[in-house]
Amino acid sequence: MATLITLSQEEIDRQMKGSCIPDSTVLFTLFAFAGSDQNTSWSLPKLSASLDEHKSEADRLDLIAGALQKCEQIVRQKESDAYDPVYSIMSQFLEHTIKRSD
Repeated sequence: MATLITLSQEEIDRQMKGSCIPDSTVLFTLFAFAGSDQNTSWSLPKLSASLDEHKSEADRLDLIAGALQKCEQIVRQKESDAYDPVYSIMSQFLEHTIKRSD
């Protein structure tokens, strides 16, 4: 875990696929790189409570997928196509995770 928090968002994407760290943990860490206009603006207590409520990896990945959809909505509401750079990394990482689990 210490390695995870010292990596850049690109390094996380490259090095953490298929690692022993749960994919949901990697994706939640990537949320920290998102700009405030496109992240879920969750406080640490809210994030912690959500993780406690969603114990299975599948539930956590669903939660993240929903958060990414919310980011899409925010961009569309602003009538923009400018996504935070971490959005594409997270989307690709999530897609890779889903394909690997099928």
